[in-house]
Amino acid sequence: MDTANPQPLEEISKEVRAQAGEEVSSKPVSASPWSLLPRALLAGLLSALCIWALLEKGFFRVEAAEEKVSMMGATVTGATSKTRLIAQRKEATLVHGAFGALICASMAFALSRSTPMVTRVRKLLLGLCLGAIVGAGTEWLLSPLLLTNDDLVGAAEMVIPLLVHGAVFGSMGALAGLLAGRGLPRTSLVLQTALGGACGALVGTFVYEILGASVFPLAETSQPISASAFTRFLALLLAGSGTGVGVALGFPRSGKPEAATLPAP
Repeated sequence: MDTANPQPLEEISKEVRAQAGEEVSSKPVSASPWSLLPRALLAGLLSALCIWALLEKGFFRVEAAEEKVSMMGATVTGATSKTRLIAQRKEATLVHGAFGALICASMAFALSRSTPMVTRVRKLLLGLCLGAIVGAGTEWLLSPLLLTNDDLVGAAEMVIPLLVHGAVFGSMGALAGLLAGRGLPRTSLVLQTALGGACGALVGTFVYEILGASVFPLAETSQPISASAFTRFLALLLAGSGTGVGVALGFPRSGKPEAATLPAP
């Protein structure tokens, strides 16, 4: 074996990827995650605007089912407190399922660096599916903690909504970061973008809870869907933009080309 002039591993990797039919580029990736911030913030803003517009148009509205109720010897048909809670739970599940799908898909597509368009489209479709599942699933499981606890007082009045909203938006942010970082050369870097997305969403949620309690006390911001159109938009905006900032800053600060992941045989 000739060991006098060994071929660099990078060149071997390029040859293997070229034989597999992949496009090989030596163009370095942008060194600063700050360069991703405009795209990340735009993705968060557009996601929030889109879902908020649909919400205000009544796209996610769920009417409470009517039941027969006996009152003062007469039988009347109308919505009950139970059916109203079920309708509110379904509506919140639809809203956050749609927001989860959109925020995960937009982040995965917009923040994918040095990847072919086909791969970015796959990430987008994966984000739509998984984001909807995560957003709707966490909201459906946790929203009863808010809908059935009208008697919260003191610290619990803010802590419980913060934990619930944080779990819902934080899980979306983690998934968005995971999908956006998918394809980075090391698993630790992918987990770094996921952690960044989760932390960004949690910061946005915390700001929303503080503003809701201090500035908008009558808007019912502790509920899954608040009573004011502005606070409904504020919740989506802060969660979306926070996720974008966290995911963007979670990318590695390196100017070296990213190593592409070889497709499974």
